[in-house]
Amino acid sequence: MNDKTYVEFQLKEPWAPCSFLYPKDWGVQEVHEDGRMEIFIAGPKSRGGTSIIELLVRASMATDQTPDDAALAFISSHNSAFNCQVIGQATGTVAMKSAKEVEITYSMRLPVYHIHSQLTAIRERRIFIRFEDKMYEIVYRSPEEDYWIWFQACRVLMQTFTFADDFHGDTFRPLIT
Repeated sequence: MNDKTYVEFQLKEPWAPCSFLYPKDWGVQEVHEDGRMEIFIAGPKSRGGTSIIELLVRASMATDQTPDDAALAFISSHNSAFNCQVIGQATGTVAMKSAKEVEITYSMRLPVYHIHSQLTAIRERRIFIRFEDKMYEIVYRSPEEDYWIWFQACRVLMQTFTFADDFHGDTFRPLIT
């Protein structure tokens, strides 16, 4: 990981503090509303010119939902809307918390609401993490033709993602999970 390629993002919102690295040249926009927070990281335009490469970090209040429940609800909603296909699922840890990872493909017309939109294959990876009373999602979305080109940006964000309670302390925190 080259320090000149990635920069640190720190969200210091008291209800959802987190930190991670993202590509230096990508744009960042924060949205906060009604118990939800979303950090949208806009990457380069796709080779087909129909969309951009996207990273998102989202936090919302979660009732009793687990990462498995959130993944199932996500797949179900995309199945009904886009007839998605699940590529794979995994269970593990991110920032020392239990996580569920899902990768899907689906097609949609892009750019949305454009007279010259094209049916575009999308590949999306989504990681669900429960921390305290919030559900976090780390999302990487791209046209399928560009997915592996920019995948490293997703990997770096996920591997550097941490919660505020991890910023300090004398506890041993392994780098491998």
